[in-house]
Amino acid sequence: MRKALGPHRNARVLFPKGGERRTAPGEASAKVEEGTVVFAGNLGNWYGPMLESLVRESAISQKGLIFRIFGDLAKWSDEFDKFARAGQIFRGHLPFEQLVAELRKADVLLLMMGFGKDCEMVERTSFKTKFLDYLSVGRPVFIWGPAYCSAVGYAREFDSAEVCTDKKPGTAAEVLRRLVGNMGRKQQLVENAGRMYADRFHPDRIHEVFLGGMRELVAPAA
Repeated sequence: MRKALGPHRNARVLFPKGGERRTAPGEASAKVEEGTVVFAGNLGNWYGPMLESLVRESAISQKGLIFRIFGDLAKWSDEFDKFARAGQIFRGHLPFEQLVAELRKADVLLLMMGFGKDCEMVERTSFKTKFLDYLSVGRPVFIWGPAYCSAVGYAREFDSAEVCTDKKPGTAAEVLRRLVGNMGRKQQLVENAGRMYADRFHPDRIHEVFLGGMRELVAPAA
């Protein structure tokens, strides 16, 4: 969640700290499993059903995508749960270091934000730490969510992730398929994401913003 230090109009925005960037742009290309789309994180609330719809749509329309899902507390149908486990799509929860190894093998990393009115306030006001974790491994990111989400805003500002703001899973699957097949675009996204990470989200930079805010709070009044 984004937090502002102080109520004044010049308040700084303090972002959550993600993992430190471990992979230079293009460094992990030899390990990539082509066509593999990886999601890691919360599978409850609206995220589980969104994943189910995207995977089902991809299978029905034969988009040629291979999904790998990591997380727990999945909130999707029993039928899909059996399908995802049998097909080794759902891989359960992994310790972070093992998860990083799986993220590095992904062709594309998937980040989702809910479209429903019931989750609009959450998605408008929160910033996904998962986005920063994804940036730290140097793989291209695909964001599926409404235009008002903070992650979509930053992705568009830096052109650091491919974005689909259409809630229809068929549209998302098609945009994702085109991204998977476009090597140049994926490399461009990784390079742009690296610049965004260094400019806005590096842990050292976030820490300095925090310290600056603390110094202002404790500084004697002029």
